[in-house]
This record gives sequence, structure tokens and C-alpha cells, in this order.
Amino acid sequence: MTELLKQQKLFNLLIDDPVLFQEFLDNSKESIIILNNNSTISDWNHAIENITGIKKQQALNNPIIDILSELIPKLKNSDELKIRVKRKIDIYTTNQSKSANKMVRFTIKDSSGKTKSLKALILKFKTKQKTGTGIIIKDLSLEKEKEKKELRNEEYLSTIFNNDAIGIAFTKPTGEIIKVNPKFLELTGYTNEEILKLSIKKITHPDDFIKENELFNKTVREKGKKYTIEKRYIRKDGSTICAKLHTNFKWNSDNELELIFGFIEDITSKKKTEKALLESEKKYRYLTEKATDIIYTISLDSKVTFYNKAIERIFESTTEEIEQNNYTHLMLPQDKESALKLHSDIYNGKKPPIFEHGFKTPKGRLVYLECSVTPLFNESNEVTGALGIARDITDKRKAQEELKEGKEVLEDLVKTKDKFLSVIAHDLRDPFNILIGYSDLILSDFENISKEDLKKYIQAINNSSNNSFSLLKNLIDWSKTESNRIVFSPEKINIGKTISRTIQSLKYSAEAKSVKIRFKYIDNIFIYTDDNMLKTVLRNLIANSIKFSYKHSDIVIELIEEKNQFIVKIIDTGSGISDENKARLFLQNHNFSERGTTNEKGSGLGLLICKEFINKWNGRLWIESNLGEGSTFSFSIPK
Repeated sequence: MTELLKQQKLFNLLIDDPVLFQEFLDNSKESIIILNNNSTISDWNHAIENITGIKKQQALNNPIIDILSELIPKLKNSDELKIRVKRKIDIYTTNQSKSANKMVRFTIKDSSGKTKSLKALILKFKTKQKTGTGIIIKDLSLEKEKEKKELRNEEYLSTIFNNDAIGIAFTKPTGEIIKVNPKFLELTGYTNEEILKLSIKKITHPDDFIKENELFNKTVREKGKKYTIEKRYIRKDGSTICAKLHTNFKWNSDNELELIFGFIEDITSKKKTEKALLESEKKYRYLTEKATDIIYTISLDSKVTFYNKAIERIFESTTEEIEQNNYTHLMLPQDKESALKLHSDIYNGKKPPIFEHGFKTPKGRLVYLECSVTPLFNESNEVTGALGIARDITDKRKAQEELKEGKEVLEDLVKTKDKFLSVIAHDLRDPFNILIGYSDLILSDFENISKEDLKKYIQAINNSSNNSFSLLKNLIDWSKTESNRIVFSPEKINIGKTISRTIQSLKYSAEAKSVKIRFKYIDNIFIYTDDNMLKTVLRNLIANSIKFSYKHSDIVIELIEEKNQFIVKIIDTGSGISDENKARLFLQNHNFSERGTTNEKGSGLGLLICKEFINKWNGRLWIESNLGEGSTFSFSIPK
């Protein structure tokens, strides 16, 4: 019985009960329209809304011919055709037609413009309440789409069946062959007519048939769906081929085995290769044992599962110890993280590049190995571990490190020389120009120069001389630190006295800008550090604060004692430093310098020297500053 006829039967059964009939209309998957005797629409269910795109409210109480005209382009475009169709509808709905039911087919365009093919059953009804016409409509478009899909699936299955890579055989549970593909015929050497007269047992090697039969019976007992086995097939010419058989079982609705699908992969070449590898294993094992490089395999949990004798010699460990431990217990800590990543890549099937790892043997000897590792796979193409070859490159590594160190020392010396010459060429030129200029001026016009001008010229010469001396001292200190020739020589120092004497040495520089340096002298506080280094740090940091202080301002120096250290703070209210420049102050190769508040120049070496010296006594140097708000340079001295 078709769906339309089923719906007609339900329609006739429920039409006398308004409540049940309305529920039937609302829940029917088929589209239903109810017409009055005057051919107007009295009901329009949800399914017809989906087909046409016209809502119930739009359709109700409208002549059916008007709605059809919206859906069928031919009716809309031809008044003559519309009149003929309307006349037929009216004849049917007003009981002038002799036929009880009528089946029609027609095509519409829904509100979105999509074309749909429909089949309609038109039937009359009569109840106590009213008489009318019912139209039950089925969308044939879905059935056509389903047919197309099934056709595509058939084509797809046909393509798979007729492929030339895998042999396929359909057999009954008894082993009778009922269908095979061309590849299966090629593998066995039979024609299609010949193979269909045989059973699976006839073309299976006797030894393998017993094994497969046990697996088959077990799968059947457990109501399984498939099994896989390697077996030998006997070809028509008597030769054998090795194959991997994948079977799938088809069970019917009564849970009875109906059909078996077999997919046969030819692995004859693979088996020959495995045999050849097995035969050559002894030869390769001999070569492996005689190799000077370590040849090893490791499991997924990083246990060494195979190794040659070279591993005992290089690691200075017995085979028992190597077998008991994860080999990473000998690896240098800094190499363990990279080793984990490399092994993770290997276990994901990737082959990493050649890499180096360092190890410490149980006897404490440092060993470097150059390793090449390849993932190992099982028959299911799953990674089971890795094969590695490791060469001892300890001597080579030592030579490279020595060469690298020598190169770095040479490069540092060249950089030191270049910077030294650069500072001499540029930063010493201005002070000497001042010395020469003012001394020439005094010599050329000594008799006519007033005492006031003479004092001013001498003061300039003095300031320039002090600046030159300070710069030369910094250059010497810096060159010593760069070439590692300066030695940290700690001694007991009265830090209060050292700070006071340093302030006194910078008195004229401060007075030239009317800057006052305030320090509350504290006696009898002793520290243990290098006196010359401390003086250099204090001189540079205080001179730096004077350079960036405005005229008539103050610099405050504080000495703070903490539990484990002393902290010295040099605080000014000068021009301050931007965040960008703060990050550049201590860059070794940047040589950063800014002009002071009265255009004073600098070499950029002072702060670098301070940082180097403070690092030598394990202290810390830091700065707190905002542009335009002054700066605080602080450093610590451990007790």
C-alpha cells in the first residue's frame, strides 16, 4: 500500500471525529488541503506549508485556483488554462463529477523558486457537519533525490569492487564462492566461471585452512562482525601467494550469518623481503657488534632494548646497569628537555635531523654523542620504538669549544680595541680642544686679560683636564674589565669615609653648576669589598647625577644598612630618564650616552663599568626614574 493510500485510509477513518481529524492533519508528514464546496480552502496543514512556502493564514478562505496560480507558472501566465482548471475543480467539489477519487501529478515552483514534482490524491468526504474535498499531496522530489543517491552509491561500490588493488570475494557461510572481482581472479589465476565452481577451502593452503577455520568458528560463536588473518592461497597453476585477508560478516534480522565479504591484500613480496631480512640478520649482527659507533634500539618508555658492545666502552657501564636504567639518567640536565621533544617527534613517525647530546658516565667522564635516530614501525604501521646510531664526538666537541672560546676572546679584544680607539678619537677630542683653545687665548693676550676672565679660562682648563682624566681612568678600567685583567681584591673599608672623599673629589664639578651634594656621614660602618672598584662606582654615579642635575639643585646620598647587605642611593631632581632609554643604559655593545643639562658630553662607559664592578662583588645595580622628575641610582653591597 502506497503512502497516499495509507493516508487516504486514515483520512476516511478519522473524518467524523473533528478532534482526531485535526490532530491527524497537524501531525501528518504528507501535505493535506481541505476545500469547501465552493472550492475555497478551509484547512492547510504544516506539511503543505513546507512544500509550498505559503503559510496557513495566507491560504485559508482563498480559492484553490488562486493559490495554484501562484505555484504553477502555466496557470499564472494563461487565463484560458486557468479557467479550464477552475471549471474542473468546481465540477469535482460541487459533486458534479462521477468519479469518487482522482490521482493527478503536477509540478510547482515554491515561494523560493525551487521546482518540485508532486503527486496528489483528490477525494470527496461527507460528515454530519459538512461535505467537502480533501487533497493529499506527496512530494516526489525527495524520492527522486533518494533514487539518485542510491544510484551514486551503486556506482561508488562498483568502482571499489572493480579496483585493481584489492581482491574481493563474496562467499556463503558454507564457503561457496558467489562473486569475485577481477583482482581476485588475477591473484588466483582462475577465470570467473572456474572460480564460481570452487569453494574457499579448495583454494586455501591446507595448513592455513585449519587455522582460519578455527578463527571463523570462534567469530561465528561470538556473533562477531570481522576477523583478519594472514594465509596462503593456492593458484590454478599450483603456486602459492601470501595474502592478508580482512573479512566482514553480514547478519540478517534473525541474527543468522547470511554473507561473508573477503578483502584480499597480496603480501607475497613483503613476506619474501622479511625472509631475506631474516637470512641476512646474522651477517648484520656481526657487523653491528664490530662497529665502533653505538647502535641501539629504544622502546616507547625510553628503555634501551638492543645495543652493541660499543655502548659499554663509551658509557663505561656494564650491560646489566644499562638494561636496568632508563638511559636518560646519564644525560646532562640541559639536554633532557630537547631529548624529550625529539623522541616525541620520533614516536609520532617523524625522522629528526642529526643532533648532539651530552652524557656523564658513572665514573664522571663527560661524553658527547652525535646521534641519528629513525622510528621503528610494526606491521600495523604503529611506532614501536626507534633505531639509533651514536658516534662519540667528545674530542671533536672539546676542540670546537676551545676554538669557539678563542674566537670569542679574539672578537672581544677587537671590539675593545675598536671602542677604545673610537672613544679616544671622539670623546677626548673636545676636552683637548678646550685645553688648547683657552691656553692659546691666555698666551696670545696674557697682558690684556682681566683677572676675572683669566680665572674663568683657568677654571675651564681645570674642568676640561678633570673630565679628560676621568674619561681616561674610565677607559683604562673598562678595557681591563673587557679583557678580564682586573682582579677583585676585597678589604675592610670604612664606607662613610669612602663616600665623603669621593664627594670631595667631585666638589669643583658640582660647584660649577651650583649643585649641593648632601650626605649624612656615618662613622664606624665597615664593609668588605674592593676599595678601588667602590670608589670608581661612586665617582661615576655621583658624576652622572651632577651631569643631569639642573643648576642650584641638590643631590642626596643615602647609606642604608639591611640584614644581609648595604644599599647606597644617589638621588637627584634632574632631567630624569625615559623608559625607552632606561632599557638601553646597560647594553654592552650599545654605547648609549646623552648630553647633560648644560650640554655636557659623556662616553657611555661609566654605567657599564659600574655594572661590571658591582657584579664582581655579587651586588645589584638598579635605577628608578621618570622623565623630567629626576633619578635614583641604587646599588647593593653584600655583607
